[in-house]
Amino acid sequence: MDVPFVILLLAELLLVPSIAEYLANSHAISVDTPGHLAESLIYRDQILPNIYVWNSYFFFGYPIASYPPFSHIVIGLFSYLVGLEWAIKTILAISCLLLPATAYYFLVKHTKNQSMAAYASLALSVYMVFSSGVFLTSLTGALYAGLVANYVAMPLFFLALAAYPDKRKLAIMLSVLVIVTNMAVAAGLFICIICIELLNWFENRRFELKRLTGYLLWTFALSSFWFIPFLINQSEVHNISPAQQFDLKADDFYFNSMIPTYAVMAIASLAMFHLCRKTENKNRETVGFVILAIGTLMFIGILLTSTLVSAYVIGDSVSLGLLMLLYPFCALYLIIQKKEWLVLMQLLIALSFSLAALIMAILFVSFPEGTPFMSIGVHSYRIQQFENLFEVLVIGAALG
Repeated sequence: MDVPFVILLLAELLLVPSIAEYLANSHAISVDTPGHLAESLIYRDQILPNIYVWNSYFFFGYPIASYPPFSHIVIGLFSYLVGLEWAIKTILAISCLLLPATAYYFLVKHTKNQSMAAYASLALSVYMVFSSGVFLTSLTGALYAGLVANYVAMPLFFLALAAYPDKRKLAIMLSVLVIVTNMAVAAGLFICIICIELLNWFENRRFELKRLTGYLLWTFALSSFWFIPFLINQSEVHNISPAQQFDLKADDFYFNSMIPTYAVMAIASLAMFHLCRKTENKNRETVGFVILAIGTLMFIGILLTSTLVSAYVIGDSVSLGLLMLLYPFCALYLIIQKKEWLVLMQLLIALSFSLAALIMAILFVSFPEGTPFMSIGVHSYRIQQFENLFEVLVIGAALG
């Protein structure tokens, strides 16, 4: 039997016990899940012919236009067959099982290395099972924190990345589905697409601006039926200060923790990417060790400045710490083995997401109340999930 297939099968089987226990024992009523159940019920019973209605079942009521509809429509329609509770549990279980497989498909399409892709998918499964964090693609976040739309969108995220740029029309359709499923994942997708084009530019000395522009324009045009009303309705939805929501002082929270962290990540990842791209065969090991030193210092610094923040908003500083310390060594190995595509991709993503999160956090501190920046700023740490996701893939790829 093909070894990569066996590794991928093991990655899938690793998820089964946790998912089976969730299906058997959970009533889908924890944390955010009731809100998703309420929206699924609204979409199933009331949404037509009214496209945007008031959800009276959650948070004392709010306009339903505030959340992307796709996952709730799917759950609502599926509930006709199995009931609302089993609909949301089944859709979540399928989405979680699809994550390693779609990550594998994405990596095979871009690296042409099945073994590396299989081990990266296995690393993702291990992290999903053993991480207790709320975000960062953990089963805890998927099954018990109720992050339904996030996990429904993630397999679509990997499929869209795999389709781009060879199957651009398919990538556009999948990207539209991501937008109407989860906005954080959509933001991550677009930055990753740009990173793929930048890598192509660095390798081939040709930046396909026309191709990228066409992809972005068609994607936003096809999703505008929901996306434009979503932007218009933000002022109605986000009118509570996040400092009041979380009982935190916004300035202290972001200036002392998040903003320095994102700034360090941006500078260090840019330096590492530049060194990695300039590496020649004769000095590959030397440059690799310089990158290792920069990466280790970067992640130790992040660990020291953001562990408390991570523990508060994510709840899993131990896994994050191990991830930060393992990543530089695995990146070094891939660089020496001339398998640096995924490392370059991860560094570009780290740079892009760090800059984006830095801007979001600064905007949040500058405009903390009653503006769309509330939604962006208070959730800026979610952007870190994509950077950490690709770190996990790099660690697994080093085994392959």
